[in-house]
Amino acid sequence: MIPRVTWRGSLALYTLAVLAVFYTLTRDPILALPIPVLALTLAVDLALLYASTRRPCATKPGETTVRVTLGDSKPLGVELDCGRVVEVKASGYASVENFKVGSSASVTLSIRGVHVGLHRLQPLSVRVASPLGLFTVSRSAPIDVTVKVTPRFVALLLYAYGLITGRAGPEYEGFEYELFRWIASRRYGEYRYTREYSPGDDLKRVDWKATARTLKLMVKDFSSA
Repeated sequence: MIPRVTWRGSLALYTLAVLAVFYTLTRDPILALPIPVLALTLAVDLALLYASTRRPCATKPGETTVRVTLGDSKPLGVELDCGRVVEVKASGYASVENFKVGSSASVTLSIRGVHVGLHRLQPLSVRVASPLGLFTVSRSAPIDVTVKVTPRFVALLLYAYGLITGRAGPEYEGFEYELFRWIASRRYGEYRYTREYSPGDDLKRVDWKATARTLKLMVKDFSSA
């Protein structure tokens, strides 16, 4: 890991160089006093930075599996424990949406559904600063998150199933929600509850899970369309 000098570190090095030059030319003992102090400060700050990098970066994502529809995106919060983080970069299926520095750094990633399938998020590129902010170094922060990208038609079918069974969630809001709600209501009406089978009920409405659980023939009841 090659450290990078910050603007504050550059100012300190410039001051040290100027003092050294003037001391060489004038041999003034007053100029000699701050030189070792400034040099020691730079050396200690750099040493502390390298000492902090001996501990691997730790990440704590809000969830370990992110499901996203092809072409859509979903936010993911991640807590970082890498020291004094000053910059975070992401690649692949993730991009940095928001970055916040505090007692523990946190970043909000935008997970994009680019290709259908199962994917692993690539490690984050983190830049960590020294205690005095004179130097920074780039580190890698692995993130244990699986991204499941599903085709849009699969998401629509799942939502249609959710409407019919009464299990639709808020993740299906929007145009698809209204479309399948209208289709389902035209075909079955709004789902109300599951009840025991009565003679004359449509066998297509049998709730097989409830039937297996209660050992009685159960059907889904819908309101009139």
